[in-house]
Amino acid sequence: MKKTVKIVGLDCPNCSRNLQNRINKIDGIRNCEIDFTHSKLSFESEDVENGLKKVIDLTKQLEPDAVISEQTKNVKSNKKLIVDVISIVIGIILGSICCFIAKAEWLRITLFFVSALMLGYKTYIKAIRLLFKGTVNENMLVTVSVVGAGLIGETMEALMVIALYGIGKIFESIAIEKSKKSIEDIINIQPEFAVKYVDGKEVKVKPEDVSVGDIIIVKPGEKVALDGKVINGSANVDMQSRTGESV
Repeated sequence: MKKTVKIVGLDCPNCSRNLQNRINKIDGIRNCEIDFTHSKLSFESEDVENGLKKVIDLTKQLEPDAVISEQTKNVKSNKKLIVDVISIVIGIILGSICCFIAKAEWLRITLFFVSALMLGYKTYIKAIRLLFKGTVNENMLVTVSVVGAGLIGETMEALMVIALYGIGKIFESIAIEKSKKSIEDIINIQPEFAVKYVDGKEVKVKPEDVSVGDIIIVKPGEKVALDGKVINGSANVDMQSRTGESV
């Protein structure tokens, strides 16, 4: 039996592929596919409910920020982004005080630790969890850089590394969401059917069922299903989605 669920919170297509490969290794799970663009996860299993539980448990281990739900419709939420931005801003403020204002050594050390945690606590958690799973990625590299710079007393460099990485992840998240929206908009303009002219009759078919040489009819207000040559009739066609201009 096939099951499709909503998955949100994945950082990139590479994360999706890695998670997909790991899920496919679970006993009883087959043909797992993660559609990063549409935030959907599908798999096949004899025991769907138990299989879904295994998928959720593994996802929590590998991608703590990812959330799986039964709701397959898109849900727009900016809470995660807002929390990330607030954490970055507070971390930068505390880091600036640490590097430029604080004079007492104990205060500088305290502010450094708090700032570093605010700027990259998610990165450190991911790095540690993935390390126990035998995976080393950019999260571990950034964590090692921050710890190393902090140990040799280069607090400003340590905070700059994690701050720039965190800001980059925010911009990456925004760019990914915009890309998803653009792709979904393109998919939504694709027609669901074509009206095929067969032996004097109009027959609704899927666009992929139209062959070269067939005649299709496009009525006012309908979308043009396929490329072709106009053999009869005339009309104005809105080409804004393709060319940026309405005519």
